[in-house]
Amino acid sequence: MDLEDQQYLLKKLWCHGQLFAPIQGVMILLWSFKEPLEGAEFIYCFLAALVLGSWSYLSWRSMNKLWPPPPVLIRAGLVLEGYYIGIIYITSHFVSTSVFALMVLMFTCLQIMETGAYLAMVGCLRDSLTTQDSPNRGSRNNRDGIEMESFI
Repeated sequence: MDLEDQQYLLKKLWCHGQLFAPIQGVMILLWSFKEPLEGAEFIYCFLAALVLGSWSYLSWRSMNKLWPPPPVLIRAGLVLEGYYIGIIYITSHFVSTSVFALMVLMFTCLQIMETGAYLAMVGCLRDSLTTQDSPNRGSRNNRDGIEMESFI
């Protein structure tokens, strides 16, 4: 597999899972307002929108060869996987009484698998993230960026 194929595979995998993370964060946030959560549980779920939105942004920047480098991205992703386990633990207490909690639980389980697959591919194909084809590496005026339409 050549470098372009590796980069395309990573971008395609990102779009299938990591693009959904901010939407899931908002869904968890709405669920946390709906259910009678206690203090720490509420704060944990309330921060989901911020944490998941940040993850999506950081992983996208990494694919564009900006900060963070692959080792930092993998560590952040593993922390996110732990965060997902906390969400699963909290929502599992409400599954029997709330259909919305069941939806959050199912989507979080799917997100764990998607993020795990993405992290595995980042680990295997880290060279494709560190090599830079464009001379305008950190430029805001870089018009050769990733076209989102070609990956969805």
